[in-house]
Amino acid sequence: MKYLFFLLFLLVKLSLFSQPIYDDSTTYCIAFYNVENLFDTEKDSIGNDGAFTPSGSYRWTKGRYIKKVNNIAKVFLAIHGWNPPDIIGLAEVENEKELKQLCYYSPLKKYDYHYVPTYYVDGKKLHEGAASLKKIKRVFDAAMEV
Repeated sequence: MKYLFFLLFLLVKLSLFSQPIYDDSTTYCIAFYNVENLFDTEKDSIGNDGAFTPSGSYRWTKGRYIKKVNNIAKVFLAIHGWNPPDIIGLAEVENEKELKQLCYYSPLKKYDYHYVPTYYVDGKKLHEGAASLKKIKRVFDAAMEV
C-alpha cells in the first residue's frame, strides 16, 4: 500500500510539474500543392502556353485566372486551421507573376509572404515556386550569412 501511495504521489507530482516535449513556437507548417497549370492570360515568348489565353483552347480569361489564384489561397488558409502555412511549395506555376499575384493580391496578402520565383534551366522552364512567411526568409538569410 505504501508503494501504491508513493507511485500515485509521484505520478501526480510529475504531471503537475512536467514540461511539454516541444515548444509550439518552434514548429512550422509546410504545405505543398500542385496547382495544375497556374498560368496568366498572356502568351509567354519562351513557354508553350498559348492554350491559356483568351483565344486559346482553354479560353483562359482574367476572371478565371483571378478566381483560381484566390481559390488556391483559400486552400492554403484552410490547411492549418485558418492560419497560413509557414512555407508553401507549388508545382506547375508559369512564372514569377503568378507567385506575386498569390502572395500580394490574394487572400494571403495580409500574411506577409515572400516568394521565390520559377527559373529557366537550359532553356526549359521549371514550373515550381515557393512562398514563405517573411519571418522564415529572415532565418534563411541569416543562415546564409554564416
